[in-house]
Amino acid sequence: MRMVGGYPERVENLYYLYLFMLRAFSKAKPHLEDFTCYTGHAREDVQCRKEMRQLLRSKLICSPNFDESAVFSEGVEDKAQVLAQIHAHLSNITKLMDCTSCAKCRLWGKVAMTGLSAAMKVVLEDLPFRGSGPPALQRTEIVAMVNFLKQLSESVGAVQRLLRLHRQQQNDPAKTDVTPQSAEQKPQSEEAGTESHHDDL
Repeated sequence: MRMVGGYPERVENLYYLYLFMLRAFSKAKPHLEDFTCYTGHAREDVQCRKEMRQLLRSKLICSPNFDESAVFSEGVEDKAQVLAQIHAHLSNITKLMDCTSCAKCRLWGKVAMTGLSAAMKVVLEDLPFRGSGPPALQRTEIVAMVNFLKQLSESVGAVQRLLRLHRQQQNDPAKTDVTPQSAEQKPQSEEAGTESHHDDL
């Protein structure tokens, strides 16, 4: 709880990343609506498509509060430079994952980086989601995005609970709002429509 309550910038960064992922799903909606789930089991395929549509109809995705134009301030040249820097940082983080001794931590870390990289392509690189060309996102990228959104959604919910406990311990009843202005709705993992078996998309 001290890792959350004493470091408000960490909470802000979490919300920022969560809103960024929601924006990615919003922009990729035309592509994701047509996504074909194939698990090898017809019943699970139907359930997967149903839950994907429920996810894309959620209020958090249909009413995004992230403005990607604010990321770039100096026009096209600045955009290219910023994108190159971000991709370099993500690549370095992914390489560092190989040094992690915990196999589970290494796996989920790489899933998160894959999901974030895919979201970067969607939000900041204006991928085409219509037409007869190759798919804008690969299957592995979509699976990673769904799983990363699920993890973020659960983290946001956990942080809100921890913040309430922290403020109770600080005996400061005036601080009752645990949600930043940019994310006024209380996120819930189930509201985002992500379920654990999305691993089998």
